[in-house]
Amino acid sequence: MAFTKAPENSTYTTKKTQFQDSFDNRNGNITKDIDLLNVFFEINDRKERRCFKREGLLPYITLVSSNVRGTYYWEDVSRVLVATDNDVTIYNSDTGAVVATLSNIFGTTSGVVGFSEFLYDSNEVKVVITDGTTLGTVDVSNTWVVGSDPDMPVPHLPDPLFLDGYLFLVKAGTADIYNSALNDPLAYTAGEFISCEMFPDTVLKFAKLNNYLVAFGSGSIEYFWDAGNASGSPLQRNDTPVKLVGYLGGYAQSGNKIYFVGNTNTATPEIYVLEDFKIEAVGEETVRRYLESLTTELSSILGNVTSLMGHDFYVMNVGTLTYIMDLKTKKWSRWAYKQNSNFPLATSISVKSNTTYTSAVFFTGDTQLLKFSPTIYQDNGVNFTARVITEKQMYDTYNQKVMHRVVVVGDRPDVNANILLSWSDDDYKTFNTPRTINLNQVMPSTHRLGNFRRRAFKLEFTENAPMRLDGLEVDLNLGQT
Repeated sequence: MAFTKAPENSTYTTKKTQFQDSFDNRNGNITKDIDLLNVFFEINDRKERRCFKREGLLPYITLVSSNVRGTYYWEDVSRVLVATDNDVTIYNSDTGAVVATLSNIFGTTSGVVGFSEFLYDSNEVKVVITDGTTLGTVDVSNTWVVGSDPDMPVPHLPDPLFLDGYLFLVKAGTADIYNSALNDPLAYTAGEFISCEMFPDTVLKFAKLNNYLVAFGSGSIEYFWDAGNASGSPLQRNDTPVKLVGYLGGYAQSGNKIYFVGNTNTATPEIYVLEDFKIEAVGEETVRRYLESLTTELSSILGNVTSLMGHDFYVMNVGTLTYIMDLKTKKWSRWAYKQNSNFPLATSISVKSNTTYTSAVFFTGDTQLLKFSPTIYQDNGVNFTARVITEKQMYDTYNQKVMHRVVVVGDRPDVNANILLSWSDDDYKTFNTPRTINLNQVMPSTHRLGNFRRRAFKLEFTENAPMRLDGLEVDLNLGQT
């Protein structure tokens, strides 16, 4: 390719390639186009995107069984409650030691177990625990009391909710919300319930949002508040904020925001955030295309909120992939545990361990609660890969170009840490053999990268070290044909 040093005809230039902070994938299965794995982004004051590798995970609490059905952090008494099989084991949140075991308290050994703190008028607090058939309370002395009232709705959704001195339960397979007696979560009276009647659907998920109880149905969302009725249910429906969105799964709550996967009767599945009376769709097109490609997996969507490195994330597990969304920026990427293809997060709780707040997580089939650590970039002793695949770069022209040098722009680690750089010139069909670049040098770069018209880069970082990248700087000849 001809090249001239004459300034008026020069085709040599230096370009900055900044990473995209969200997906643009044509099929939702991450086989082509942008891929972002085990990374997230921050935008600085100059509007530049910086790409971070996520923190790693360390062991927190060793569990008695891998069949975890639910977890709960009782902050006031520094305890973590974990339901496994038909037991509940209580751990010290600072030391991880077993405090007590509530053995054989459930008649079931599978399915979700739900928890809710209950405040009595004496200011005593107990934790209500239910598997949907058995419901009871445990106090600070670890005394278990099981409810036996024949008027308690059985079976019910394992979503016990406390509001104004009552415990509320939804009878499974119905749209009926039952309330306990005032100041007694184990006592019930026949006929004391209210029904979701605006639409002919059943309630699939029950939640508390500020001072409202929210019933997620298969085709609608209804709100209820405590009207202080003298007889029957104390609840009254608020007709104004009803939503015509059906619940599919993926429930997770952070403060006064609820994240879930749902759909309307005219659209494919979407990810929503419900804040107060406002509902907003937050799923990017790539994520929606992935959900649309699934069939039976939609019935097993898992959602959690977890925090690390100053960010909060909604983590959605469904099918074979795990998509995560930064709650602040609403940008999506993917995570994977160790060298797996996904991040099989079953449950996540925020705990205070030895005065330090952290997210404790449990992965399906494991026997440990793990916690994120700001000093480690491995998953329980195993290196994991942070990956960025860029969109195809043309550098302002479709001409045949020659690339002379690529510099990886980012932080210099304290120790030698290699990043692998490869590229594709055939629309992501193939990538060349990766080149190894040590980031612990003044100019982390590689040279003589050949000719191309459109080029996508792949960067992979598997070291047990932090990574923060600003992008790539490329020297190239733009050519004339």
